[in-house]
Amino acid sequence: MKMMVARAVLAFTVIASLLGVVGLTPSVAQAATPDEIEAAIDAGLEWLASHQNADGSWGASDRAARTGLAVLKFETHATFMGMSPFDPAYIYSSNVEAGLGYILDNCHEVAIGPQDGNDPDTNGNGIGVKAHDPSSVHHEMYETGIVLMAISASQSPDRVVASGSQTGRFYREVAQDIVDFIAWAQYDAPNCYEGGWRYQANYHDSDNSISGYVTLGLHYAVSGPPWGFGLTVPAWVYTQLNTFIDNVQDSVDGEQSDGGSWYVPCSWAWVNILKTGNLLSEMALVGDTQATGRVQDALDYMERHWNDGNADPGWKWSWNPGGPSGQPHYQACFTTMKGFQALGIDEIEVGGSPVNWYDEMADAIVKSQNADGSWPADYWGDSQLSTCWAMLTLQKAAPPALELEPTFDTNPVGTNHTVTATYKVAGQPQSGVQVNFEVVTGPNAGESGSDITDANGVATFTYTGNGGTGTDSIVATAVDASGAELISARASKEWTQPSTAIPAITTWGIAAAIVALGALAIMLRRRHAHQTA
Repeated sequence: MKMMVARAVLAFTVIASLLGVVGLTPSVAQAATPDEIEAAIDAGLEWLASHQNADGSWGASDRAARTGLAVLKFETHATFMGMSPFDPAYIYSSNVEAGLGYILDNCHEVAIGPQDGNDPDTNGNGIGVKAHDPSSVHHEMYETGIVLMAISASQSPDRVVASGSQTGRFYREVAQDIVDFIAWAQYDAPNCYEGGWRYQANYHDSDNSISGYVTLGLHYAVSGPPWGFGLTVPAWVYTQLNTFIDNVQDSVDGEQSDGGSWYVPCSWAWVNILKTGNLLSEMALVGDTQATGRVQDALDYMERHWNDGNADPGWKWSWNPGGPSGQPHYQACFTTMKGFQALGIDEIEVGGSPVNWYDEMADAIVKSQNADGSWPADYWGDSQLSTCWAMLTLQKAAPPALELEPTFDTNPVGTNHTVTATYKVAGQPQSGVQVNFEVVTGPNAGESGSDITDANGVATFTYTGNGGTGTDSIVATAVDASGAELISARASKEWTQPSTAIPAITTWGIAAAIVALGALAIMLRRRHAHQTA
């Protein structure tokens, strides 16, 4: 138990630093404190674990998706604690195992092949894998995208499936066939709906609610550890998704909806923050950055509607007549988080002033938590879904395009520390990109350097911790040829007092000590004999 407590304290130090709750950026006056956020997450995890069904699932409908979100939350919590979600020392390891067991029992093979000249079958085995609730296939694309997240975030690509249709296969093999199914299921016809997904595979149109969950599944799958398995997505999937992004984004022509995301491209506007968060995440997946024009248009939309006191198009209220005052729209918080996280956005500008979006969301989420640890039902989900969305948002549990490792480490003062940034676009390493590093707060604030990414998209930075004890916050920022910021990532380093070394005793030293002790014993014996004579 002492080990678990120590790890939990260390984990939250990491989370607090990475999430920017320790003075990295301007905050709102009443932002939730790190202790309050930690307590909210702990209570939420406990409540979520207690509501798992006997068969390992959660909920009564769309159980593959509900179970996937719950498992994902337990997995990412283990990741932030520096543990494997299967480690027996991790308090929720049994929940993860049972949940993944249910998910894999409800995976189904589908025969796939080339469509419209594009081959989705990256491994050539002729099959894709989908997942859905045993009672219905209506939401199979929602469910399959979320299941892909949960499998990919398991940190266990070589774990073997123990039951179901995928028995005996490695997790990474199943995940790759899910990716292949998603590629096969993408809308292909060259019209307004091209490049998106709908309720079922190869549907007659596409929308940016379902597409948001499918593409987040792909984002996890292509990411490296600990977020994913580094899997392969056919290049043409990104090309078609790029077309979908253009078609689903509202054109800039002087309206309030400018830059936001439609629901169904060309035919159903319904623009709001929830779907625009999906849009930002999709843009990051195909390689857009903070400097991309259409990203700026989407951010302008988010900033314009940030303080809307409603759930549509805003996020600061939810359609729940019985909910607490100030209850936010939890799913909109989640989709916004994943979009901002994917693009490395810490601040937005609202009304001419910088706003730390995370501080505002975290404060609203913590204050609206139920006494039992859950969060209230949302218009688009019950209490279980709200609880998952709330906690995933509180821990910024979404893969970034720029990864900075290690996210947290401890060194003695006076030693060297190296961080490694890896920059990928659409799963492909980006070489020749300048990455600037800076220690922005902590005892070594002001230390900085830069490096150019190599063929693997990797750049490194090393500095010596001579500033004394404390915790450094390190920011890595990829920039383009003009110096404009593309994306950023954060990591932390704790510096401790060096331990006092005990001088090593050599063999000769031991021998000399024995001789000295022997001589002392003889001297004392003689003195005693002389005194008694």
